[in-house]
Amino acid sequence: MEEFFRVDARQLESSNPELRQYLADLGALAIGGGWDVEKALDVLQGDRKAADRLEGESLFVKRALGGSPSKFGSFVSDTDKVLHALHDKVVEHYSEINAEQAAALYRPFLQGFLDWFSDVPELGRTLPVFTLNYDMAVESAVSVLEDPGDDNAGPPVRLVDGFGRARRVGRQWSRAPFDSYREDPEKANVVLVKLHGSVLWGRRPTSPEVIVELTPELGRNPGPFETVILYPTEERKEIQQEPFHTGYRLLHNCLRQTHFLVVIGTSFRDAEVCEMIRDAMEDNPSLRLASIGPSQTCERVAARIGVEPGKVAALKAKLSFPTHGEYDNPGHATDNGLMGGLRELARAAYGTKARPGWPRFGATNVTSGDGRWQKEAPDAAERSWPNGG
Repeated sequence: MEEFFRVDARQLESSNPELRQYLADLGALAIGGGWDVEKALDVLQGDRKAADRLEGESLFVKRALGGSPSKFGSFVSDTDKVLHALHDKVVEHYSEINAEQAAALYRPFLQGFLDWFSDVPELGRTLPVFTLNYDMAVESAVSVLEDPGDDNAGPPVRLVDGFGRARRVGRQWSRAPFDSYREDPEKANVVLVKLHGSVLWGRRPTSPEVIVELTPELGRNPGPFETVILYPTEERKEIQQEPFHTGYRLLHNCLRQTHFLVVIGTSFRDAEVCEMIRDAMEDNPSLRLASIGPSQTCERVAARIGVEPGKVAALKAKLSFPTHGEYDNPGHATDNGLMGGLRELARAAYGTKARPGWPRFGATNVTSGDGRWQKEAPDAAERSWPNGG
């Protein structure tokens, strides 16, 4: 957001001087309030929709605007310009990923989950990843990890993302790789489902519609293609169209079969996801959720989703994977507190008795820094939750 107001907003002002005060006011709210880009988009899209509705409300126009709806026209036009600039920024910012850096970040998780969670009952060789992000970080990481060398310990990583195996410009998305999925027993299998689309997916409105993978330099909505992204909003999204329909269907099916869901760094602002988790916990009583974030609490997460706190564990921590090499050593219980904590929660979700000093469901868990965990007392405002915590 800081980069947008420092660079992109000034460029927008140069061609649209009338936007100067609008952008100044928006920047003060966004930077002062610590907004991320999704919060900014949510606010602007909400304002835009409200303007459309109120413009047709004759009583509001008469009482609030003195009978003159003309101010709506300039507000809508200005808001559309800012929204378009923010959409362009999202695609530009998240299109370029350094593959080696992405591999270094994700290697311990994408390769290491087989070892870290090896003593969890019923564990297979597949890691389903459902993401609300638009970037290409996981795909870029796998491009390095799919053929590991001598300096890259761990099994090769296989990615299934709906685009087939051959990496080429213009390859097409299909639900077939998901429908026909079979685990490769020699690899770490990662099934990646991008629930909100991707900065490099383009839809060509043919009959039938075609979704292809684009190149970063093309930008947003290039030529005959429309960038396939569901921009954030707290209101319901249109998810019946592909590839969103298949993505949400896969999430629905997974939640009704798994015992353990790990949620990393989300505010649970998407109504569809919250509703799906809530319904799954009713239909699948064994499902448990662990939420990782520096400000997460068990009570807030449970209230946001609408489930009992006893089914939720909040890990109040920043995401920290073990460094390369730690994850494939025997006796790794204390090598990395976060990964060790997730493993113990997974064991508990599958019915293995939890060991002392590890995170618990029904609690906000914090670490003392030595790899051990303890329950944090809930805030006074949160103690009134009817089912405890």
